[in-house]
Amino acid sequence: MQIKFESIDAIIFDLDDCLVDERIWIKERWEKTIQHVEERNGLVGFGENFWKVFDKRGRHYKGHVDETLEKCGGDPELVGEIVSFFLKQKTTEEPFPGVVDFLEEASKRFRLGIITNGREEIQMDRIERMGIIDYFSSIVCAFEFPKPGLKPYLKGIEELGVGSSRSIYVSHDQQDFNGAKLAGMNTVYVNMFNAEHMENVDIEVSSFSELLSLIRSDDESGK
Repeated sequence: MQIKFESIDAIIFDLDDCLVDERIWIKERWEKTIQHVEERNGLVGFGENFWKVFDKRGRHYKGHVDETLEKCGGDPELVGEIVSFFLKQKTTEEPFPGVVDFLEEASKRFRLGIITNGREEIQMDRIERMGIIDYFSSIVCAFEFPKPGLKPYLKGIEELGVGSSRSIYVSHDQQDFNGAKLAGMNTVYVNMFNAEHMENVDIEVSSFSELLSLIRSDDESGK
């Protein structure tokens, strides 16, 4: 074990694909958008073509709608309207298994925070809808100064009133770990999907339940 939890005051988390499955959130909002587009604009096959583009290009591609409209023979000027509709869609999400139990126990001992690159109005609404917002003393939505730049990490640490060496950043993303290490933080990789090895990681676990067990074991050994 490379982290002594008795020396830790705060744990800060990434949001998407760490506490919650971003893929489900994106998929459900696009399903609502596709239904709207096909019914309002009469674009038969928009959904079928959209998912083909989505599967081919990946969820972080910025031209899904443009490419789908081209395939459907739709008006390219509809892009702005469609994207705007998508961004307004909301859905209730469930945290990953073990997250709520972890937050419930960890919040009694550590100060908890989130650092996410999303837009504040969207991310705060999602966190509240998940029913976990009250566990956190700091939520940094770093849309304009995103990770892995140092600013969001330093802001999160400052808001929690802790030193960087007495804090942990929990994520699933290599760039997140690189930024956290530059900020002087400890790092935990929650590898729920058996993904590749990550650098700049102090501890790797397969679940939040395993991480909670490590903290409990460290407590017991320190007594």
